[in-house]
Amino acid sequence: LDTSFGTSGKFSLYITPATTTDRGTCGGQQSDGKLIIGGYTRIGSGNDDFAIIRLTTAGVLDPTFGTGGIVKVDFNGGSDRANALRVLPDDRIVLVGFASDFLLSPDQDLGVAVLTRDGALDTGFDGDGKQTIDIGEQSDTGQTVDVQTDGKIIVGGHTFFAGGSEAPLIARLTAAGALDATFGGGDGIFNSVIPTSTGDFIESVVVQADGKIAASGRSAPGNVFNAMAMRLNANGTWDTSFNGTGYNAFDLGSGSDSMDSILVQPDGTYVVGGYWLNSASGFID
Repeated sequence: LDTSFGTSGKFSLYITPATTTDRGTCGGQQSDGKLIIGGYTRIGSGNDDFAIIRLTTAGVLDPTFGTGGIVKVDFNGGSDRANALRVLPDDRIVLVGFASDFLLSPDQDLGVAVLTRDGALDTGFDGDGKQTIDIGEQSDTGQTVDVQTDGKIIVGGHTFFAGGSEAPLIARLTAAGALDATFGGGDGIFNSVIPTSTGDFIESVVVQADGKIAASGRSAPGNVFNAMAMRLNANGTWDTSFNGTGYNAFDLGSGSDSMDSILVQPDGTYVVGGYWLNSASGFID
């Protein structure tokens, strides 16, 4: 542990002291070395908000960010959670997750927020710095985010349809926060179910130098999940030069498997990491 950071190399904080749940789910670093941590804080019974903090390089809250180093983002008065973030070249911060309004429906929508460098909502993004997108008949969740060189935002996750099936979700938003009509089915969204699968989840997405989009996660051909990787063309259609179909699901063991991160190497090959569940021992490796 680096004892020059925080308290003996560690930092912890109750964002909303009157509640019991604060969780960091993602992080990034701005150009001056300051750390951005995103996640959610519980502000009431079953009600969460996006939560973002900034730490100095010494590991203390930066009072020049938000209010005392902390930003909370509420979308529609319901429960909102940030699952991933990306720090842009100009140090603005993009966060993705889900947003819901439990007063109307338990349905979760894709939630995207953009903050300025110092933690204010960026009104250049959808007018108020926030965007919610209802894609499937039921819940939609953003799990991962990357940003193209032209500023367009790529969000990966999953969407639930009536009847219980799930589809991989990749949405592209313009820098101004609108769905990009040049992507997917003409509505800015890709959510095609993998054939023979009853449930697909994207956990990691990356934009390649050629504009193609690689993703990894898991796919369910039956009662267990298999590890899955996929690739789309820059316009949001299956790239059939990848395994002949645009996707590949593979069974790593006797239980469920998932590939939760993907990295593109300089030679164009991929490194993916995740876990597999050994159904005999019950251990996750």
